[in-house]
Amino acid sequence: MSWAHEKRSLLPPGEGTGMRARIINQLSKNLRKNQTKAEIKIWRHLKNRALAGYKFRRQCSIGPYIVDFVCFEKMVVIEIDGGQHADQLKKDVRRTKYLSERGFSVMRFWNNDVLADTDSVLSVILATLINSPSSTTLLPLGEGSAATLTQPANDIRTDEKEHSPSPIGRGQG
Repeated sequence: MSWAHEKRSLLPPGEGTGMRARIINQLSKNLRKNQTKAEIKIWRHLKNRALAGYKFRRQCSIGPYIVDFVCFEKMVVIEIDGGQHADQLKKDVRRTKYLSERGFSVMRFWNNDVLADTDSVLSVILATLINSPSSTTLLPLGEGSAATLTQPANDIRTDEKEHSPSPIGRGQG
């Protein structure tokens, strides 16, 4: 399956063409050119199948969202978040719900974790990849897609007090 076909199949009906898609593509290009230090550091370990042979794309659009990194083979999205994400928890929950409904597992790490303890972050990512089933087709939206998303128990962002970085990442969510 070609990348163009994969990308089109991830967009909701009617969003694969036109002005909105061009804007998202341009934003993706700009984000690739202006990555944060943490994104640059983690990308060095993900590009060219450097992490156990898994293929990653960076600043890739999935529907209306642009994700930091994605492995389509394992349907895993990796988000590297700065301090601004502490103020946008509701947006992140909506984004995670959207991606989860399409079969993606979402992992989030603070910038500080990536910069200070890259090896631990990579270990968590690798463990998730190894334990994730391979997916050659996208999962369809089912009856559960209308259910409300609750904050996962292993997401440390469940409380205002818990915004300090964790040495092993923030888990899935």
